[in-house]
Parts: sequence; structure tokens; C-alpha cells
Amino acid sequence: MNALEIAKAMQSSAKQQQTAPPPRRRVAVYARYSSVKQNDLSIEGQLREATEYCLKHDYAIVAQYVDQAKSGRSRGARAEFNRMMEDSARGIFDIVLVYKFNRFFRNLSQQSICLEELKKNGVDLLSIRDPIPDGRGGIYMRAIYGADAEAYSVGLSEDTKRGMLDAHREGKNTGMVPFGYTVRDRRQVIDPGPAEAVRLAFEMYADGYSMSEICKTINDQGFRTRYGNPISVSALSQMLRRVGYMGLSIYKGEIEEAPHLRIVEPELFQQVQEALATRVKAPQRGRAKIPFALTGKLFCGNCGQPMFGDSGTSRGGETKYYYTCKGRRKLRTCKKESVPKEQLEQSVFRAAVQALTEENITRLSLEAEQCSQKLISNGDVIRSLQDQIRAAGAEIKNIGRAIAQGIITDTTKQMLMDAEQRRADLERELLRQQSIARQGITAEEVSAWLMLFRSQASNDKELRSMIFRKLVQEVYVFDSPTGKKEDSYIIVWLSLTPSVRLTENLFGRSQAWGARKKRIG
Repeated sequence: MNALEIAKAMQSSAKQQQTAPPPRRRVAVYARYSSVKQNDLSIEGQLREATEYCLKHDYAIVAQYVDQAKSGRSRGARAEFNRMMEDSARGIFDIVLVYKFNRFFRNLSQQSICLEELKKNGVDLLSIRDPIPDGRGGIYMRAIYGADAEAYSVGLSEDTKRGMLDAHREGKNTGMVPFGYTVRDRRQVIDPGPAEAVRLAFEMYADGYSMSEICKTINDQGFRTRYGNPISVSALSQMLRRVGYMGLSIYKGEIEEAPHLRIVEPELFQQVQEALATRVKAPQRGRAKIPFALTGKLFCGNCGQPMFGDSGTSRGGETKYYYTCKGRRKLRTCKKESVPKEQLEQSVFRAAVQALTEENITRLSLEAEQCSQKLISNGDVIRSLQDQIRAAGAEIKNIGRAIAQGIITDTTKQMLMDAEQRRADLERELLRQQSIARQGITAEEVSAWLMLFRSQASNDKELRSMIFRKLVQEVYVFDSPTGKKEDSYIIVWLSLTPSVRLTENLFGRSQAWGARKKRIG
């Protein structure tokens, strides 16, 4: 065979290879919808269009990547998109197919970076609805599609913000609903049960209860956060500082009066803010080895500054505990001497027990019985629990529909289990509250308990602590008007209706001018 024959034979073989069908190109389909207001039909429609496109062009679908309710302006939160980009480097597919280029990205610079990464990995990007010509024109068209998608995204964001502001001004709900409220007809309204818990939290804190005690009380009554979790100390701390509870509507720095949203009166709110500030400024109570029960309620009669827990060591090495005036120790503006802790607390205790007269016990017992009857009759807590059970049932149905449509992931499974557990917990609490509502208390029971309380409080540290926490509102310590240390005295304001002010000698002496009591109407 001469040279000419060899060349012709090679040319004929090459033509036969060119006429053989090329291998089917492998396709990875990427689908995304960006808003929870859209639904999974958006995903199904994109996947259906992609399947038809691949059948028409004889492509083989080898992978699918789906991001649900994810924005296209960045890739950080799009787990499936990131997985697809990683797979592109492994040679799993030859083409990434999207319904429109805005499904791939709504950010032109990020789109360019990802396109360059695909190109480096030998992968093409195709769109079903946005055709791209070959050559230089295709580069321009892809840039135009990307810029259009980014402009649309920015414009949509601005329109959304403007629409939310307009909706807020019309009284419609525009965000997360705080504890104590619910949404009806797209408007935020007071939810009676949780609102009662908010009021209780403010009243208890104003009465001197700790945040952990308040959380336990509210959680024991069956109240939970919007996610079904018990109310934590951090959540309560935020709740006690939420100015909206005074009947104010706040959005993007704009504050407007909204009397229909008032849960807490401004006077009570301000009282709680002052108590929060006082307790923050008196950290010795948290650091002390022994409790200073009057911290936050004790004030110097000479200068009006708070008195805080203090300690010192005697010559014999024994630790002594005192209450010291802030004006003397820190500000250097007062000459009030420190007062022994046990001596002062015992004097306040004697004064408080004096207030539990038979007349006051009778009045308090009748008020407690009326409060109990009111709680039983209105059933706000029970109605709130019933609403929460219905909401949990609706959530379970929605998750079930999503699973029926094929969205079976670890997240949906966990959401279903959490919702079912939350409903079961709410149903148990509802039974407990219904049982409590059938009971109630009588004035005779309260009176008997207060009588026992008065007789045994001096021997019970917990009862004594309860008196300081519940009855004692403020205490002022004064030096003796006669110049004698043993004639120093205190004035105790008690949280009773009407208010009670007691004057007690600091050393328990009954002679001279000490041991007086006066009722303030």
C-alpha cells in the first residue's frame, strides 16, 4: 500500500467515527424557590420542565439539587447549591440545567464567579427559558440576564420593605409576634392567656421575686414560647424590658401609641425598670456567701442612697455582715454608719409581722377568694391552651401535606415529631388546668394559712424569706434623733392595700418614742 492509499484509508476511517452518535450528555438539574409564600409546586414545575427539556434533547438526568425557601442573592445558605458546585469538580455531570438563570443567581458578581468555577470543571450552564446563543453574543446575553435578575431582586426587596411599612401603619402584623399577643385577620391583638402571664411576671418582679422564681411560676401554669419551649430567664429579661407592652407600636424606629395592645400599665412598667436598674447596681447579693434579703429594698434615711450587703473581719478573725450606705462607702457624701445584717433584718421582720393583724388577714382572705373565683370563671389560661392545641394540630396537618407531596427530609421528620410532642404536652397541661379550675380556694382556707404563717414564720427561714419578698416594699434606716445609737429606727413600707407604714426601733426597744405604727390611707 503506497502513501496515497494509506492517507485515503485514514480519511475514510475518520469519517465513519464522525458519523457515530456522540455519548449522551449528563445533566444535573438545579431548582430553587425563594419565598415561604411560594410553595413546592414551584419546584415540581421546574423539575417537570427540566425532564421534558432533557427528553427533547436526549440528555440524561443524573442528579437533582433543590433549595427550598432560599434567596438567590448569595450561596451561603443554599446547601444544595454548594453541594452541586462541589460535585461539578468530581466529573459527575456535564451540564447544569436551570429553569431560568435567576434560579441560579440573582447577584451578577456571584454568578460570574460560579460560572467561572463551572467552566474550570468542564461543566456548562443551560437555561430552559433563557436561551443563550453561541459566541460573543452569548456572553452579553448571560450578563444581561444576570443584571436583570439582580435588579429585580433589589427592587423586590425595596418594594417589600415599603409594603411592610405601609402595612404596619395600617395596624397589620409585619413580623414576629411577641409573647402575649396573637394575630387575627392579619392584625396583632392581645392573647388573653399569655397576656395574663405577662402581667403576672411584671407584678411578681415588682414584688421582689427573682427571675427564676417567675419563670417557674409561669412555666408551671403551662405557658410556653411560640416554639413550645419553657420560658427561660433570658426570655423573661427581654420580656420585662419590652416597651411595647405599654401599648406602643414600634417598627423600624417609629413609635406610635396603640392602646389596644396595652398589657402593662406604664406605672407598673416604670416600677419594674427601676427595680431592674437597682438589682443590676447591687451585685453583692449575687456574690455574697450568705443572702442579703433586703438588697434592692433598703435605703439610707439620711441621704436616700441604696444600702447594700457588706462584710468585714473582726480582730478575732470572725466575719461580720452589714448593710452599708452607698453614699458613705462609694460617694463619700454620707456619714451613716453600717448596720449589722441580722439585727436589721430581725427588726424588719418584726415590723412586717405586726401588719398581719386579724383585720388585715380577714381582708386579704376575702380578696384571695374573689381572685380565685375570677380565675375560675374567666378561664383565660384554658382558652389559651385550647388555641395552642388547635395551632399545633394545624401545623401537624401542614407538615403532613408536605410529606405527602414527597418532601421527606430529616427536617420535616423532626418538625413533625416536635409538633406532635408539643400537642401532647399541651393536652396534658389542659387537663391539669381544667382540674385546677374545678377547685378554687375559700377565705377560710386563706385565713387559716395566714394565721399559721404568722405564728410559725419566725422559726421557718423560707417563710421569713417570703415575708421579705412579698410584704416588704421599701425600708429606710434612720439614725437616732436623740443621738443615742440604741434609739436608731427604721420605717418599713409594706405592699398591702391600703399601704401600711410601720416605724420600728432598730434594737426592738419599746420605751421612749419607739415601736409606733401608723396606717396610711
